[in-house]
Amino acid sequence: MGSTPRVRRRKKGTKDARYVQDYLLFTLNRRRIAFPLLHVRLRGRRGTLRTVALADSGATSSFVPVEIAEEVGLHLTPGPVAGGGGGDFSTFDGLLTLEVLHKGKVIHRFARLPVSVPRDPGRIPYVVLGRDSIFRAFTVTFEEHRARLLLRRSGG
Repeated sequence: MGSTPRVRRRKKGTKDARYVQDYLLFTLNRRRIAFPLLHVRLRGRRGTLRTVALADSGATSSFVPVEIAEEVGLHLTPGPVAGGGGGDFSTFDGLLTLEVLHKGKVIHRFARLPVSVPRDPGRIPYVVLGRDSIFRAFTVTFEEHRARLLLRRSGG
């Protein structure tokens, strides 16, 4: 699925906590594509799962694939119809604990994060972090020319 990304943290003692995440590379139809993916851990009633999540500034809310929601044991209730680049689709609503990881350590924890879960398996390939989550906890900068994502949390 790609090589292990390089992640750096600013020196201790500085005011801002800053994390740099190289985009993860995938091959699709013989073409290399880089995505701004973060390492995350999801916690539900049945356990935990480490996976990756797309930082998506165009998403109003956060999404979890139904396969992952079932694996961690999210309690799901009927949700609204959602829309995106792939068209409209029916969803469930759920709440989960999501931890953003840096070198295996938690750098932010979202307790009881509301997520939408597409009802159809395969509708989305990975967790999507929208403006309701990662963009509220961090200043997010996409550096496309360097294929990396910068997260900055103010210390003051």
